[in-house]
Amino acid sequence: NDNFSARNDFGGYLCQSGRMEEGLAQFDRALRNPYNDRLYISQLGAGACYVRILNWKEAEGYFLLALVGRPKLAMALYQMAEVTFAQAEHFRTRAYLQRYFDTGAESAASLLLAVRNELKLKASDLVQLHADRLRTEFPTSSEASDMARLMAKAND
Repeated sequence: NDNFSARNDFGGYLCQSGRMEEGLAQFDRALRNPYNDRLYISQLGAGACYVRILNWKEAEGYFLLALVGRPKLAMALYQMAEVTFAQAEHFRTRAYLQRYFDTGAESAASLLLAVRNELKLKASDLVQLHADRLRTEFPTSSEASDMARLMAKAND
C-alpha cells in the first residue's frame, strides 16, 4: 500500500523546489492510488505545480477535477479565479470569486484579485465594493497598499 499523503507532500516540495516533472509524477502516483480518499488534495497539488510553470490549461483541468468532488472547495475556487484571470477570462473570474466568497472565505489576495478583475470589466460599483472590503478587513496588508497604487493609477 503506497502512502498517497506522503506522495502529496513530497510532490508539493518538489514543485516548490523547481523539480516540476518529479513533483507531478508524485501527484500522479497519489492520484492512481485506489486507497486515496482525498483525491482533491492531489488534484490541488498538481494544479498548483502547473500554475508555477504558467501552464494554465493543465492547472485548470486539475482544479476543475477537485471541484467535481467538492464544488465548494474554497482553495480550488480561488485557484480557478487566479487561472481564469491569467487567461483574461474576466467573467469566469468573477463567477469563481463569487463562489469563493459564498463559501465564507475571504483573504486580502482574493479581494485584490476581485478589484483587479472588476477594473478589467469596468464595473466601478464592484471595484468600490471589493476595495472597501479590502481596506476594512485587511487595512495593513500589502494587498491594501497594492490596491491603493492600482486605484490611483486607474484614476489617472
